[in-house]
Amino acid sequence: MSGPGAPGPSEALLGPMRYPLDYLDRGCLAATSLEHASSNAPTWELIVSGQVHPQHCAHALTLLASRHPTCVSLVRPDPATQPKGHSAYYEVQSPAAIEKLFEYVDLRQSPEDALSKLRIEIRNRFMDLYADFPLHVTLAQTGERSARLFFKQHHALADGRAFIAMLQDFALFLEHAATGEPLAPDQLEVYPRQDEFSALEIGRLKGFLWALAGLRIWAGIGWRLRRAPLTRLIENQWTDSRGSDEMLHLVLDRELLVKWKPLRQRAGVGLAALLAAALAIASRRWNLENGVEPGRVKLSLVAETRPRHGRFRSFANHLSGFMAELSLDREPNPLELMRSIQEQVQLQAATNAHKKRLVFERAMTAPIPLDGLRKAVFETDEPSANLNLSNLIALDFPVLRGRDWCVEAIEITTPVIRPFGVMLTVIDYNGKLRFNFNYKASVVRREQVEELRRHFERTLGEVAEALASPASV
Repeated sequence: MSGPGAPGPSEALLGPMRYPLDYLDRGCLAATSLEHASSNAPTWELIVSGQVHPQHCAHALTLLASRHPTCVSLVRPDPATQPKGHSAYYEVQSPAAIEKLFEYVDLRQSPEDALSKLRIEIRNRFMDLYADFPLHVTLAQTGERSARLFFKQHHALADGRAFIAMLQDFALFLEHAATGEPLAPDQLEVYPRQDEFSALEIGRLKGFLWALAGLRIWAGIGWRLRRAPLTRLIENQWTDSRGSDEMLHLVLDRELLVKWKPLRQRAGVGLAALLAAALAIASRRWNLENGVEPGRVKLSLVAETRPRHGRFRSFANHLSGFMAELSLDREPNPLELMRSIQEQVQLQAATNAHKKRLVFERAMTAPIPLDGLRKAVFETDEPSANLNLSNLIALDFPVLRGRDWCVEAIEITTPVIRPFGVMLTVIDYNGKLRFNFNYKASVVRREQVEELRRHFERTLGEVAEALASPASV
């Protein structure tokens, strides 16, 4: 089934190159465990119409790897720190290794279920960053003028906003390969690496003081990790991620955003607050149907609120993520819920609480080896019985197209850590809002997720009605 791979070595990609493994990367690696079948690697599926040739894709990936060297990097342990494994680094591989980035599959004469089987295989493929690149691309030819492009991307490579920028680069390079049009010098520049304190947008002194303030918290966590060998830590089965990552969609017209905008502005709430409130209400009703009392829940609004420099660095946009704690022990008022979420987000933005949390994390993870971090991730206290969402991610895409091809729609399947069961991602693309309900098939049934989707669609309407009521003024 495999076709042509990447072309010969690219002179633009120089080596050897090494990058330090920062604390956010370390946390990402800690959540990667073959034993638990979790590789922290989302799958982006681009639905393409028109002519896309495998040799053009391979050439585009060569240029992409030249501009974003971490695409062809592996994690290497530092021999000086072995066997403790306190340190590691990224090592960019030889340009010839770019062949490992790409696979071509011709499904034009295959059975009807071939695409579905390929999709499941790609979604569930484990990515070990000590042996595999953090990116793998599959071009599946489904018809004479139709195809699917699968981008399997480890979170250590880039966050959502940064990966969108990489997809824009890929589309540019793909059109260059197809038409031969020259590229501007700045379109081939290698992205610089960004210092993490620069990503936090705080001074080092302020970061140091915040870290000191968190020492008491991390001293307790450190004590627990140090005494772990003295006690038998029983693996929490809730954090076992084995099982297929699957997905359902809700596709709505983008005109809803236009309709909601004046209502949101009048009520003083943002789009993230609107969507989060709708999901919280839908989740409450869904939990009650499944015999679970919702109580208090925490929503993580990873809203991807700003772009950043050094866009191949992992997780920097997540520095603008916010937490909202909600009481769902009674049927909430949609308007009150939206305003509560909005107020909590504004308070965190004003006090930089989200940045403090990440500085605390930095202070904790810096001296702890990856094995210790894995214990913290996979041997945690028993979570809430609440089958709730993990987080809410809203991604706004530019249209990806060329002269003879166009990406009609984009889907994303994100691995779901077992305690949560369901994660919602929202993609704004090509005139449509695509709500992707990612779920772990070993935790929830497809029928349950279908019911959550129905609740969410109905709740979106209720939230819009609440915004339009006189009480919202």
